[in-house]
Amino acid sequence: MLAVIEAIEKDEDRRWVERLYNQYSKLIVWKINQLVYKEEAKEDLLQETFVHIIRNIDVLKTLEEYKIKPYIMTIVHNVCMDYLRKEQKKEKNEKEWDESDVDIRNVNNYNPEKIFADKELMKGLWRNIDKLNKRDKSIILYRYAYNMSYKNIALELGIENKNINMYVKRAKDRLKKILMDEVKGNEWRKEFE
Repeated sequence: MLAVIEAIEKDEDRRWVERLYNQYSKLIVWKINQLVYKEEAKEDLLQETFVHIIRNIDVLKTLEEYKIKPYIMTIVHNVCMDYLRKEQKKEKNEKEWDESDVDIRNVNNYNPEKIFADKELMKGLWRNIDKLNKRDKSIILYRYAYNMSYKNIALELGIENKNINMYVKRAKDRLKKILMDEVKGNEWRKEFE
């Protein structure tokens, strides 16, 4: 049993959450395993999921039995996505830090203009990804930022496996169009500057 559950003061609430734990913990762990690949984070995500469940216990108690499972799975999904976003941001910051360090052995290859241009390019890419609709943005991030398989993306988004390739292709095409429109807009502005 999780320590966070044992810390619940009200006996009635503790028993209720223990019942949820016994009933759904295997499903929750399965979902976490589908989304997160770092073994060391999985136990923390299980704990965090139950922290959110406990915070929402009053809402959960009012739900009909058949609505509890989807509600819990939404919590698991959100906890995992928050974790992945934080990890991605942390990795991005670490990468920027690494890129900004000058390697003394390669001082002749150090090109501050190129580093600046690469950083600006990445900022522009993220800005344009944000312009996509929610589904396309999720598909692009799951596939290329989180390196999720097509199968896992399909499961996550409720898309049939046979259609996921087309969804990924279309999301890439829409992102490409947004990027091309921005490039064309910048070229047009340069003509009048």
